[in-house]
Amino acid sequence: MQVIITNKSRIRISRPYFEKRIKKMARHLKLPHLALGLTFIDDPAIARLNLKFMKKKGATDVLSFPLDSKELLGDIVVSLDTAKKQAKTFCISLKERVMFLVVHGFLHLLGYDHQTERDWKIMSKKERELMKLVG
Repeated sequence: MQVIITNKSRIRISRPYFEKRIKKMARHLKLPHLALGLTFIDDPAIARLNLKFMKKKGATDVLSFPLDSKELLGDIVVSLDTAKKQAKTFCISLKERVMFLVVHGFLHLLGYDHQTERDWKIMSKKERELMKLVG
C-alpha cells in the first residue's frame, strides 16, 4: 500500500510510525495494492471541512473521504488539536489516540459505519482487532 502522509498542523507527528502501521493493516485486510492519503490538520481546518462536506458546525476528530477507484482507497483527515485534547481526557498518549482515529477513518473508507447500534458493535469489534494488530 502506498501511504501519502501530510502534516499541516503545528503539532509534530511521526510519519514513519503511522505509515508502517497502515501498511500492516492493509496487508492484514488483503488490500496491499491500494493508495491512501492521510492528512493531519488543526481544528479550524477540520471545522471548515466538516461544515463543507458533512454539513456540521465545529471541529471533529477524524473525517474520511472514500474514493471510487480501483487504486485509491481514499483520504483520512485527522485533527491533531482534537486528538491531543482527547488523549489528555482519556489519559493516553497522543500517538495512541491518533492511531485509533486512523483505524476508525480507515474502516470508514472500507464501508464500516456506526449509524445503528448493530453497526457500531461491528465497527467497534474491528477497531479493537486492528488496534491490537498495530499495537
